[in-house]
Amino acid sequence: TCAASADATAILTKLQTNGAAVGTIESRFVQRRHVQALKSDVLSNGRFYYQKNDKICMVYDRPQGDLLLMNGDDFVMIADGRRSVVNAQANPMLKQLRTLLTACVSGDFERLKTGRNTRLVVDQTDTHYILTAHFDGSAKKMYASVVLTFDKRQLALVALRMNESNGNFTEYTFESPKFNQPIDERIFDVNGK
Repeated sequence: TCAASADATAILTKLQTNGAAVGTIESRFVQRRHVQALKSDVLSNGRFYYQKNDKICMVYDRPQGDLLLMNGDDFVMIADGRRSVVNAQANPMLKQLRTLLTACVSGDFERLKTGRNTRLVVDQTDTHYILTAHFDGSAKKMYASVVLTFDKRQLALVALRMNESNGNFTEYTFESPKFNQPIDERIFDVNGK
């Protein structure tokens, strides 16, 4: 745990500075969905792409063919072969999800502060920085908290856990990241998916 707020401020500044310098990310991911009513967690995996200015694409290898694409306000979701397109401005939950995910990968942690009482807590281990955002009000309807884990050496996001108020959670772990490498623009084309 950070002993003083000066430590927390220094860590946040370091992570924000690094995040601002990242224009693109490509990595593998594993998604673990925990639902208390189920006996076992649901595991998925695939490829994760990020480009500055609110572009995120998750192409699933398992389940094969599933996709989540965010390009500005446009969301494209493909699940079980069904495609849906939604504008985030028309859906407050998707708008919050877009803000949350882009804040996490870009290092713009101020965007996590969705309410007056949102608390950001910074901890560290020997190898990781851990940032936890505790939400209140309307943001808590979707997630009670979000936990971000960053590798200290690379200052890279290695895990993202979104905790729901009911005890369910979704956790992503990111592996083998490549930073600031060209990404084919077609990956973020909402009309081509």
